[in-house]
Amino acid sequence: MDINYHYFAVKSLALKAGYIEDDAQLLASYSQFVDDFDLYAYMYLDNVPDYARHLAYKLPNGKWLFNPVTTGFNSLPDFARLILDRYQRRVVIPFHFIPLQRLNTKQTSRANWRTIPASLDTPSLMTELLTKAKQQYIDKQERYNLMRIGMLLHTFADTYAHQGFSGFQGWENHSMLTKVINNINNEEITASYEPGRYFLYPSIGHVNVNHAPDDSNVRFEIRQKLNQNDDYSIYYNRSNTRDFVDISKEIINFLLSCKGKDKIDEAEWEVFYPLLVQGFKTEQKDIGRLCSYWKSIFPENEYYYSKESLLKSQIDVSKENEFMLSAEGELLDILRASGQTVVSSTLMTIKSEDFFHYNVMAKQICDEVNGFITESREFKEYADNFSSKFSTSSF
Repeated sequence: MDINYHYFAVKSLALKAGYIEDDAQLLASYSQFVDDFDLYAYMYLDNVPDYARHLAYKLPNGKWLFNPVTTGFNSLPDFARLILDRYQRRVVIPFHFIPLQRLNTKQTSRANWRTIPASLDTPSLMTELLTKAKQQYIDKQERYNLMRIGMLLHTFADTYAHQGFSGFQGWENHSMLTKVINNINNEEITASYEPGRYFLYPSIGHVNVNHAPDDSNVRFEIRQKLNQNDDYSIYYNRSNTRDFVDISKEIINFLLSCKGKDKIDEAEWEVFYPLLVQGFKTEQKDIGRLCSYWKSIFPENEYYYSKESLLKSQIDVSKENEFMLSAEGELLDILRASGQTVVSSTLMTIKSEDFFHYNVMAKQICDEVNGFITESREFKEYADNFSSKFSTSSF
């Protein structure tokens, strides 16, 4: 899924479930932020609160080196990192391709790592995480507990969009995209997804079928493998527009349950869901135009989202380090592409505790999915070396 669902649909569902504007905006923003938080650079910070210091390294001058818990990937260097197993386990799987069971569970086939649509009525790792998050919110209605729900709703929704694919690189993902139909006008648009080109890419997630599983306005057909030596005998087809309605009903009922309310009345749902379908039937990717588009469907709602604004509300960064806030920053891309570790050369100040809470909760989710406490060996090695060579005159 993309922002059309993770922000716009989620905010519409939260408002329909009775959440106030600020809470609905928070939920939807952090649902989308999972895709947008693509910082891989170590950060030089003036301070780190106690609850987040397990993600940091204290330097001889009393300042901190902080390792962000990346949840998204957007630039070419980001995608290049995903070839590595450790990034598949830390980024791709926990937040976008969650399996039925934890990653430390033995499986008889790689196919068992494929994502399966989650349901609140059926036991799964995804359901377990959401149930725990709901109880944390009920027990203590803090801002960060609502953020956690938004983060998990991203992954929950992705179990529908990414069903049939795993977050690993393997034969279970090697697929042939054979047809794509635009549900807006029923025109075939297969060629625009370049199936021949994407078929040759590394088989991580749904890369081989491009963005067909994510686009809310299409239905598509693919061929997949039953096993490593199979000749694509599995035929699979889906209408995203239809399936995204199914997950929407799951989400609105979950949000209602967080408030201690009953499931949505069927008659009320019958009136509401066609409006969601209208929201899904767009090819628009520009955020400003999507705001206007969803506003035309739900005139009583307000829509506004900016990755850059959200980051800058959290991080006070000097002008020379402003490139670190964008995955598209030319300098950062060059450094990543050359394999260099990026670290801020001037001190950064975190303006909002949302930044630390987000990273801490992302680490908790990552560890839950892996089934153990994950460690970043490369960060520790870098921090040890950085500290041993530390010179106060350098900073």
